[in-house]
Amino acid sequence: MKPIKNSYLVELNFPAIAANQRYYFPDIPKLRNVKTTGLEAVNRSQLTKSPTGKDLVTSSGALNLILTLVVIKPDGSNEEVIYQQPYYSFTAANNGGIVKELKDINVNLTKSYITIVGTTGLTAADSAAIIFYF
Repeated sequence: MKPIKNSYLVELNFPAIAANQRYYFPDIPKLRNVKTTGLEAVNRSQLTKSPTGKDLVTSSGALNLILTLVVIKPDGSNEEVIYQQPYYSFTAANNGGIVKELKDINVNLTKSYITIVGTTGLTAADSAAIIFYF
């Protein structure tokens, strides 16, 4: 992984739990127009509470989440470059501590989302947390 210059933890709260429900990321001004170089998903095994005090998803709950990232291409159009990837696979603790590297992509955060594919291990008001490295 490239040396970390900046990072930002983004929380995505699930007010209700239902299979096949999409939750879109909030707008984070600091992450607009930056080149994301890495991504790490966090669950309750690494951090019990989010910065806002919400419980993070459990390891078993993380198995029911998939991540889709949309990027802004140079021509201004959007493209899903990471599509329905298991959230759990982005957890560095599951990958020998390795953070997933990305090729300097400009993530359109408000069009990117997490989909709940099953409800086991998830509780309403849990949050997912993703660290963006840029």
